[in-house]
Amino acid sequence: MFTIENVSKLSEKRQITIPLSLCKKLELGAGDRICFDFDPEKKIAVMRKATAADIQWYLQLSNTVLTEWEGSEDDDL
Repeated sequence: MFTIENVSKLSEKRQITIPLSLCKKLELGAGDRICFDFDPEKKIAVMRKATAADIQWYLQLSNTVLTEWEGSEDDDL
């Protein structure tokens, strides 16, 4: 179960400010990476501090599959 502790406003650049109380609880500091896990059925996003394994997985993925999505070859499909 989740509790709402704070509310942040999304900027025009799709940026948010993470409240200090939440940063302390998640042990977040400047430069830390954050993961967003999403449940499409419930339309809930959960933010968490990225682990070394998360970063490694993302870097591996970004060097393979994600580069395929950058091209415009399939835009007309």
